[in-house]
Amino acid sequence: MLQALRLAIVVTAVTLSSVAMAGDADQGYAELAAALKNVKGTLESGLKAGERVGRPIAAKFVLEHGVLQLSLRIAKDDGISEFNLYPALSAINEVVDFADPAKIEVATAQKLAIDSATISLFSATESAVKSNKGFRAIGVLPMLSEGRPVAVVTLLGPDGIRVVTEKLYRFGF
Repeated sequence: MLQALRLAIVVTAVTLSSVAMAGDADQGYAELAAALKNVKGTLESGLKAGERVGRPIAAKFVLEHGVLQLSLRIAKDDGISEFNLYPALSAINEVVDFADPAKIEVATAQKLAIDSATISLFSATESAVKSNKGFRAIGVLPMLSEGRPVAVVTLLGPDGIRVVTEKLYRFGF
Protein backbone atom coordinates (compact mmCIF):
# COMPACT_ATOMS: atom_id res chain seq x y z
CA MET A 1 0.00 0.00 0.00
CA LEU A 2 2.75 2.46 0.98
CA GLN A 3 4.74 1.55 -2.11
CA ALA A 4 1.69 2.07 -4.33
CA LEU A 5 1.17 5.48 -2.70
CA ARG A 6 4.81 6.40 -3.31
CA LEU A 7 4.50 5.34 -6.95
CA ALA A 8 1.34 7.41 -7.34
CA ILE A 9 3.13 10.41 -5.85
CA VAL A 10 6.15 9.99 -8.14
CA VAL A 11 4.01 9.50 -11.26
CA THR A 12 1.91 12.50 -10.24
CA ALA A 13 5.07 14.56 -9.70
CA VAL A 14 6.43 13.53 -13.10
CA THR A 15 3.11 14.31 -14.74
CA LEU A 16 2.70 17.60 -12.88
CA SER A 17 6.23 18.64 -13.69
CA SER A 18 5.47 17.80 -17.30
CA VAL A 19 2.18 19.71 -17.08
CA ALA A 20 3.75 22.59 -15.16
CA MET A 21 6.44 22.65 -17.74
CA ALA A 22 3.65 22.42 -20.32
CA GLY A 23 2.35 25.77 -19.07
CA ASP A 24 5.77 27.11 -19.87
CA ALA A 25 6.34 24.07 -22.01
CA ASP A 26 5.01 25.44 -25.18
CA GLN A 27 7.78 27.96 -24.85
CA GLY A 28 10.17 25.82 -22.78
CA TYR A 29 9.86 22.72 -24.94
CA ALA A 30 9.97 24.83 -28.08
CA GLU A 31 13.23 26.33 -26.81
CA LEU A 32 14.54 22.87 -25.90
CA ALA A 33 13.49 21.50 -29.30
CA ALA A 34 15.24 24.40 -31.02
CA ALA A 35 18.38 23.85 -28.94
CA LEU A 36 18.34 20.12 -29.74
CA LYS A 37 17.69 20.65 -33.46
CA ASN A 38 21.36 20.84 -34.41
CA VAL A 39 22.66 18.49 -31.71
CA LYS A 40 23.76 15.16 -33.13
CA GLY A 41 24.18 13.53 -29.72
CA THR A 42 21.24 11.80 -28.08
CA LEU A 43 20.21 11.01 -24.54
CA GLU A 44 21.03 7.40 -25.38
CA SER A 45 24.60 8.29 -26.40
CA GLY A 46 24.98 10.22 -23.15
CA LEU A 47 23.78 7.20 -21.18
CA LYS A 48 26.18 4.95 -23.08
CA ALA A 49 29.07 7.34 -22.37
CA GLY A 50 28.04 7.43 -18.71
CA GLU A 51 28.42 3.65 -18.51
CA ARG A 52 32.19 4.17 -18.84
CA VAL A 53 32.18 6.09 -15.55
CA GLY A 54 29.64 4.06 -13.57
CA ARG A 55 26.00 3.02 -13.77
CA PRO A 56 23.65 5.77 -15.04
CA ILE A 57 20.66 6.19 -12.74
CA ALA A 58 18.96 9.17 -14.45
CA ALA A 59 19.46 11.56 -17.36
CA LYS A 60 17.77 14.61 -18.84
CA PHE A 61 18.38 17.42 -21.28
CA VAL A 62 17.87 20.86 -19.77
CA LEU A 63 18.30 24.46 -20.82
CA GLU A 64 20.01 26.42 -18.10
CA HIS A 65 20.42 30.14 -18.78
CA GLY A 66 19.90 29.39 -22.48
CA VAL A 67 22.68 26.78 -22.55
CA LEU A 68 21.79 23.19 -23.44
CA GLN A 69 23.21 20.53 -21.19
CA LEU A 70 22.71 16.83 -20.55
CA SER A 71 22.56 16.08 -16.85
CA LEU A 72 23.53 12.51 -15.92
CA ARG A 73 23.34 10.93 -12.48
CA ILE A 74 25.85 8.13 -12.16
CA ALA A 75 26.19 5.56 -9.37
CA LYS A 76 29.81 4.65 -8.71
CA ASP A 77 31.54 2.57 -6.07
CA ASP A 78 32.20 5.69 -4.00
CA GLY A 79 28.67 7.15 -4.25
CA ILE A 80 26.51 9.07 -6.66
CA SER A 81 27.64 11.98 -8.82
CA GLU A 82 25.93 14.25 -11.27
CA PHE A 83 27.70 15.06 -14.52
CA ASN A 84 26.71 17.92 -16.79
CA LEU A 85 27.65 17.41 -20.42
CA TYR A 86 27.53 20.32 -22.79
CA PRO A 87 26.75 19.06 -26.32
CA ALA A 88 28.10 22.25 -27.93
CA LEU A 89 31.49 21.43 -26.38
CA SER A 90 31.20 17.65 -26.88
CA ALA A 91 32.68 17.10 -23.44
CA ILE A 92 31.94 16.67 -19.78
CA ASN A 93 32.48 20.13 -18.48
CA GLU A 94 31.23 19.93 -14.93
CA VAL A 95 30.94 17.35 -12.18
CA VAL A 96 28.51 18.15 -9.41
CA ASP A 97 28.71 16.30 -6.11
CA PHE A 98 25.49 17.17 -4.38
CA ALA A 99 24.82 17.36 -0.65
CA ASP A 100 21.16 18.47 -0.75
CA PRO A 101 19.21 15.89 1.32
CA ALA A 102 16.25 15.96 -1.08
CA LYS A 103 18.50 15.26 -4.09
CA ILE A 104 20.28 12.51 -2.17
CA GLU A 105 16.93 10.90 -1.29
CA VAL A 106 15.77 10.97 -4.92
CA ALA A 107 19.13 9.68 -6.19
CA THR A 108 19.07 6.88 -3.59
CA ALA A 109 15.59 5.81 -4.73
CA GLN A 110 16.76 5.89 -8.35
CA LYS A 111 19.81 3.80 -7.45
CA LEU A 112 17.60 1.28 -5.64
CA ALA A 113 15.47 0.89 -8.77
CA ILE A 114 18.55 0.51 -10.99
CA ASP A 115 20.17 -1.98 -8.58
CA SER A 116 17.17 -4.29 -9.05
CA ALA A 117 17.04 -3.78 -12.82
CA THR A 118 18.19 -6.34 -15.36
CA ILE A 119 17.81 -3.93 -18.30
CA SER A 120 19.88 -0.74 -18.51
CA LEU A 121 18.45 2.77 -18.79
CA PHE A 122 20.22 2.94 -22.16
CA SER A 123 18.30 -0.09 -23.47
CA ALA A 124 14.98 1.09 -22.04
CA THR A 125 15.43 4.55 -23.54
CA GLU A 126 16.45 3.11 -26.89
CA SER A 127 13.33 0.91 -26.86
CA ALA A 128 11.06 3.87 -26.04
CA VAL A 129 12.52 5.91 -28.90
CA LYS A 130 12.16 3.02 -31.37
CA SER A 131 8.52 2.57 -30.34
CA ASN A 132 7.74 6.27 -30.86
CA LYS A 133 8.82 7.19 -34.37
CA GLY A 134 9.75 10.84 -34.82
CA PHE A 135 10.41 11.35 -31.11
CA ARG A 136 13.68 11.70 -29.25
CA ALA A 137 14.33 11.06 -25.57
CA ILE A 138 14.86 14.14 -23.43
CA GLY A 139 14.75 12.48 -20.01
CA VAL A 140 14.70 9.14 -18.25
CA LEU A 141 14.34 8.24 -14.60
CA PRO A 142 13.95 4.87 -12.93
CA MET A 143 11.52 3.95 -10.18
CA LEU A 144 10.00 0.93 -8.54
CA SER A 145 6.43 0.13 -9.52
CA GLU A 146 4.85 -2.59 -7.40
CA GLY A 147 8.36 -3.67 -6.47
CA ARG A 148 9.52 -3.90 -10.09
CA PRO A 149 11.96 -1.49 -11.71
CA VAL A 150 10.63 0.67 -14.55
CA ALA A 151 11.94 3.67 -16.48
CA VAL A 152 9.83 6.76 -17.07
CA VAL A 153 11.03 8.15 -20.42
CA THR A 154 10.10 11.65 -21.55
CA LEU A 155 10.06 12.06 -25.31
CA LEU A 156 9.95 15.19 -27.46
CA GLY A 157 8.43 15.03 -30.92
CA PRO A 158 6.65 17.01 -33.58
CA ASP A 159 3.34 16.94 -31.70
CA GLY A 160 4.79 17.72 -28.27
CA ILE A 161 5.77 15.67 -25.26
CA ARG A 162 5.08 12.02 -24.49
CA VAL A 163 5.84 10.27 -21.24
CA VAL A 164 6.12 6.48 -21.55
CA THR A 165 7.10 3.69 -19.19
CA GLU A 166 9.53 0.90 -20.05
CA LYS A 167 10.24 -2.23 -18.00
CA LEU A 168 13.73 -2.53 -16.55
CA TYR A 169 13.35 -6.26 -16.00
CA ARG A 170 12.96 -9.38 -18.08
CA PHE A 171 10.25 -11.99 -17.68
CA GLY A 172 10.11 -13.88 -14.40
CA PHE A 173 11.13 -10.97 -12.21
